Amino acid sequence: MTSQKEPYKNLKLSSIIENVLKSKGWDTAIKEHRVFSIWEEAVGTLIFGNARPKDITRGILFVTVRNSVWSQELSLRKTEIINRLNDKLGKEYIKDIKFIQGKIEQGEEKEKHEKTIIPDDRVFDSMGGLLKEIPDEELKAIVRGILKKALAHEG
Repeated sequence: MTSQKEPYKNLKLSSIIENVLKSKGWDTAIKEHRVFSIWEEAVGTLIFGNARPKDITRGILFVTVRNSVWSQELSLRKTEIINRLNDKLGKEYIKDIKFIQGKIEQGEEKEKHEKTIIPDDRVFDSMGGLLKEIPDEELKAIVRGILKKALAHEG
């Protein structure tokens, strides 16, 4: 006689998480947040040195640009950038880009160039409460870690 637990024996944690995310409607938000880790590859080193993704909400990517010249240049190339990003993401997640003039720290280019951009907690907060519905703090920290790792390595 087989145990009732055996049907779950071959389930992977990644499959369980994927199913939960899909059932809550969070899978798209997570996938669109991959833009943070593919930005430099999609736009190139020159643009990366002068513009960084700041946030994404419902397919609208908010990008901080160094100055008004870069804002104008990237506005003219918006369609091209959206197409490149969506090609890298494998689906049309980015619908529009809003360029916002702001400060990009000196030396940040080299540091970011040498490592993958891993979204911080603000990214998860902007995903419509992805982690807020998990009441257990320890489990929340584990899921946050898994998602950060998945976002950093997916692609």
